[in-house]
Amino acid sequence: SCYDPDERGLACGECDSCMIRRRGFIEADVPDPTRYAPAAS
Repeated sequence: SCYDPDERGLACGECDSCMIRRRGFIEADVPDPTRYAPAAS
């Protein structure tokens, strides 16, 4: 559901879709199985 996955298909972790997904897992107190791309330096 990521709007801007990296070349390997990993979620960016920063787009609206990623933020909503992350918040949902946090609020549900469930581990997020999504693999995210490393943050750009």
